[in-house]
Amino acid sequence: MKQKSNEIKRLFQFMGKHRTLLNVSRFLSGISALFIMCPFLCVYFAARDLVSIFAGKPIDTGSLVKWGVAALVLELVGLLLYFICLCFNRNTVISRLFGASNHKKILFELSHYAESRPA
Repeated sequence: MKQKSNEIKRLFQFMGKHRTLLNVSRFLSGISALFIMCPFLCVYFAARDLVSIFAGKPIDTGSLVKWGVAALVLELVGLLLYFICLCFNRNTVISRLFGASNHKKILFELSHYAESRPA
């Protein structure tokens, strides 16, 4: 565990002034993971409503739609947060490895390379 702690300290020393972006990215990644797991709870509650049919209760389609929409919204929010997290990581790594002066040039070259690749 002590060696892992030293590796994390070394990583933060390497990141320099971009340390805050890395911390924001780590925080957003954790929040994103929570949002992406929430649709499983919605599926559980929808399944519970479906199983209650066997107890003689009538089907409540409004409840099923509510849980389905909630699952979709939570999943999309989680994916959006994860995308923002990846953007922070990409900007941090590119600006740290290649310097801020070459940042736009490298992004332009990468986008040009991606467009020229055959599908």
